[in-house]
Amino acid sequence: MSVPTPPRSAGFPQDRRAALPQERPDAADCGTAVGPAATAPDSPAAARLDGRAAAALMLGGAGMFVFNILFGPLAIVLGLRAARDPRGGRFGRLGGRLGAFLGVLDLAILAVLLISRLSRHGLTWQFGA
Repeated sequence: MSVPTPPRSAGFPQDRRAALPQERPDAADCGTAVGPAATAPDSPAAARLDGRAAAALMLGGAGMFVFNILFGPLAIVLGLRAARDPRGGRFGRLGGRLGAFLGVLDLAILAVLLISRLSRHGLTWQFGA
């Protein structure tokens, strides 16, 4: 008994190398592939977090504890830009929205801290002990 071979019209490539993505000549060392497999919407590269969304999430999270007057507005701006970008990928828009929300939360925390400080003792600066 012999195993039947698939017909040529089934879409199977005759050469195995034809089915693999082509490598860029300038990126031969790093193994970066280009072609249909590298740019497919279901590939892991399409599910990456946008850089602006990642920065907004990090700044928003850090701003809840330190430098919220600086990190809050930066998180809002970067988060809104990432959320409005149609090329943001799978998590770019969601990450941007969460980053903007954390930036607003940073400013709300700053407002609560300032109001509580002003209502008790007023705003005073002390240098030294």
